[in-house]
Amino acid sequence: MAKEKDISEKMLEAYNDVFADIMNAVFFHGQPVVQEGELSDSGTHSMLKIEGKLHEQERDVAKFWKAGEVRIALCGLENQTKPDKDMVLRVIGYDGAAYKGQANQHISARKARKKPRPVYPVLTVVLYFGEERWTAPRSLRECLEVAVPPELDEFVQDYRIHVVEVARMESEQVALFSSDFRIVADFLVQRRISKDYTASRQPIRHVDEVMKLLSAITSDTRFTEEAENLRSEGKETVSMCDLLDKIEARGEARGEARGEARGREAEREAVRQEMMEKDRRIAALEKALAAAKNA
Repeated sequence: MAKEKDISEKMLEAYNDVFADIMNAVFFHGQPVVQEGELSDSGTHSMLKIEGKLHEQERDVAKFWKAGEVRIALCGLENQTKPDKDMVLRVIGYDGAAYKGQANQHISARKARKKPRPVYPVLTVVLYFGEERWTAPRSLRECLEVAVPPELDEFVQDYRIHVVEVARMESEQVALFSSDFRIVADFLVQRRISKDYTASRQPIRHVDEVMKLLSAITSDTRFTEEAENLRSEGKETVSMCDLLDKIEARGEARGEARGEARGREAEREAVRQEMMEKDRRIAALEKALAAAKNA
């Protein structure tokens, strides 16, 4: 199930409109600074050499933010359903590999007597979907389990990560999103606070990906089933309100069918009991007649 959630999260966030929306909500207070047309996919795999051995590491989703041919930044998203005490160390590895890649590009450019690409920043956001508070470290300093000697304190660099606790956002923060991610965030927030969910009428652009993610989070396959039913009916736009109406209607129909089935079963059981009682009476009468003959 954890793997299914991870795949579902990546599928939705890989869309440029969703990725740009998350960047704008997190970094620019919801202002449309990052445009989906300015994003391009970046490789998510990188190699890390540890103790002489190469190790592969993989980001969840990463994209270049570009203005024309100039790279403004490399932005990465990492998804977590549980707090990870090593998350800071992992992000350092991802970001460090990206900066190392830039250094290698500069070396290659100089050897080829070409102008190297300007150095651009690497940004990583950790999207945490769990309901409990994020309790893991958010900085390198918090990760250190060995006391730093006072003489070395000023030389030990810190490194902080930005964790977005999706299910614990305030309504004002949820409102900063405008893409399908807003529907997911709103669902998670309402689900944590109360069992009563007020469905949004916002049209869902990426129906499959949103429904697969909600199905993975809730272990409820009805989201994907009803989304498919609505599309087969030729409905051009689908909202959470539409889906929940369908799910509720189908639940009532199934309940009525089960009730009718139970009613028919009860009738059959009553007839069976009545026939068994008649058999018992006949057997008792036959036994009494036999006893009378033998008397």
